[in-house]
Amino acid sequence: MEHRLIVAQKIGRCLLRTEAVHHVNHDPADNRIENLMLFQSNKDHKLYEHGNRDVKPLWQP
Repeated sequence: MEHRLIVAQKIGRCLLRTEAVHHVNHDPADNRIENLMLFQSNKDHKLYEHGNRDVKPLWQP
């Protein structure tokens, strides 16, 4: 859950339960800010992971 805290601190608000944080390099232990992206939902996160670049993250550094 550290990744959620890091993104919340960066954007200045608590994350909604429905929002999903994505690790760009797929390493869940790598919580560097440049490795994190925020999506509106887990559905959007999964679509993005499967190559649908029409889905845009809510936030990325």
